[in-house]
Amino acid sequence: MSFVLFDDVCKTYDGVANVVDHLHLEVGEGEFLSLLGPSGSGKTTTLMMLAGFERPTAGHIRLRGESIERLPPYRRNFGMVFQNYALFPHMTVGENLAFPLSVRGVARGDAAQRVGRALEMVRLPGYESRLPGQLSGGQQQRVAVARALVFEPQLILMDEPLGALDKQLREEMQLELRGLHERLGITTVYVTHDQSEALTMSDRIAVFHHGRIQQVADPQTIYEQPANLFVASFIGESNRLAAQVVETNDDGRCAARIADGVVLRGRAAGPCRLSAEVVIAVRPERIAVTAEAAADLRENELPGVVEETIFLGGHLRVRLKCAAGEIVASVPIQEAGAVPPAGSHAVARWPAASTVIFPA
Repeated sequence: MSFVLFDDVCKTYDGVANVVDHLHLEVGEGEFLSLLGPSGSGKTTTLMMLAGFERPTAGHIRLRGESIERLPPYRRNFGMVFQNYALFPHMTVGENLAFPLSVRGVARGDAAQRVGRALEMVRLPGYESRLPGQLSGGQQQRVAVARALVFEPQLILMDEPLGALDKQLREEMQLELRGLHERLGITTVYVTHDQSEALTMSDRIAVFHHGRIQQVADPQTIYEQPANLFVASFIGESNRLAAQVVETNDDGRCAARIADGVVLRGRAAGPCRLSAEVVIAVRPERIAVTAEAAADLRENELPGVVEETIFLGGHLRVRLKCAAGEIVASVPIQEAGAVPPAGSHAVARWPAASTVIFPA
């Protein structure tokens, strides 16, 4: 039995368009599941329905098999962490954490012990007497997380909780939240539009677009084996080339010819018939760029001219102009010496295993 189940859930505000459209999604107990997608894709509405702040227009939300869509938020025993922290500015850290305990009738002595334990979980012991305004953004977010944990909820819901933090602090908090989840094992549903955040923290990712889930899988599968062009484009960066299928195989591989006549091979992400129009996608970090080869081109090689190279610390970003379009490669800095300078002829090459071919 799923811990949480969205069973054919729909949500509309105007009675015409579904913000969430026939959603079926399972969340396992102890899992860290991220809902990822652009603004307006339905991910936050999904979280709000799970929290109880929105009611589904149709379908059911089940917790351990029991329908909860009519259960008010305060009876669901879920912890909630918001982007803006939502701390009471006139209360100390200890009072902020004790508040959800007081409304649940927890005795004062027991509450003090729980507050202390919650602050230790987020590495803020001894901060009980400080006001939120005396804390940094990262510390305030830790307090917000501690407040969501202090009453021992059965589920934690997070709505873009790191969105207000700077890049370095955001990356540090990603690892802290992931480590906290691994230690406590509390089921977590996390909403974000940041792909790297979802890849870093999640056991599984549900990618949303126009109210529907495009793919649900672990981070590596989402990245390496995207289900469709939207997922390939939204998760990470992909080069895309229009092509026409010239060969198919029973094992899911196929070959397609791009505009300059070069044939590229890869894995088909959907039905690809002979002569069908397709789109070839390959990640920049899978591409090597070297000086133009003298011999005939080998499998999955494209000749072109280096338009620019940009040093980005750990890698070199190379833009290559080919007859069939532009190719961007991300070359590790230790291999940067093989990249010709701007204006030079070069060859981009990558393995067929890193090539995904989508129906157009």
